Amino acid sequence: MINILKRIDTTVGYILRTIAVLAFVGLFVVLAWNILSRWFAFGSMLWFEEVVSLCFAYLVFVAAAEIWRIKDHFKISWIEEKLQGKLGGEVVRVIIDALAIVFLAYLTWYGWGLTTHSREMTPRLKFPKRWMYFSIPFSGLIMFVYAIRDLVRDIGTFAKRFRPAATQSPNAP
Repeated sequence: MINILKRIDTTVGYILRTIAVLAFVGLFVVLAWNILSRWFAFGSMLWFEEVVSLCFAYLVFVAAAEIWRIKDHFKISWIEEKLQGKLGGEVVRVIIDALAIVFLAYLTWYGWGLTTHSREMTPRLKFPKRWMYFSIPFSGLIMFVYAIRDLVRDIGTFAKRFRPAATQSPNAP
């Protein structure tokens, strides 16, 4: 079971990194093309903002989900470090995980509402803006699942404090 979960985790990481890199490359290409088109004056790019917004939304939200997955996101860990190895440190981690889950549930829920209720189209390309907004609940759900993973792990660490130590068998040499 653990091997299956590790394989799923690896696959999710690969997919998230691929989407983020493609969004970055798309953003770079469109920005470079815009600069070249202004320099050499070979046409206007009225659709420029729409593509940049789409690429930027996926770059930011999907990369955030990948960073959350590998636990490399920015955090202020001063309290955690001061309480490391103590009961208080484990309690703080569980509280932080619980607060993250509440925030991510809220982000995902309202991101999904924004996505499903949006009827807007981009002005030039007539592309549904809901596809841009979809990056919010997609990434939020992934971060939510990984926040639950972190909470379960931290509760397990916390619970180990209260398990009785293994006793030696009376028949042991």
